[in-house]
Amino acid sequence: IYIPVYCSVTDLPESYKTPGRPNGYTTESAWWAFNRLGTLTAQRWGDMRHDVDAVWNPMQKELFQNQEILEDEALKLYKKDPEKAIKLLTDYTLKWGDRVVKEAWMLGDFLWTKYDELF
Repeated sequence: IYIPVYCSVTDLPESYKTPGRPNGYTTESAWWAFNRLGTLTAQRWGDMRHDVDAVWNPMQKELFQNQEILEDEALKLYKKDPEKAIKLLTDYTLKWGDRVVKEAWMLGDFLWTKYDELF
């Protein structure tokens, strides 16, 4: 899944700032959420892709549908108060960053359960 990270944002979710491999496994790291999910799905991609698509595709669609509206709003704000526009974009990035990491952990847990006997 792709989330927007606009060039003006002033922060990222904590999980994106938490190192992955160098510090060892931690559920506080976005890197580990996506690495675990990728490694897991690579084992049975032909089966698991349907479960992955069922989660990621609606979210990706929502992001693309919101993009023009968000960017128009940010541009209007920027013309009046650039700091408010930057806050809007930062908050949006934080919200989606946190959401997709949470979904990655939950999806990984779901796949472990569903395909447990098939590895």
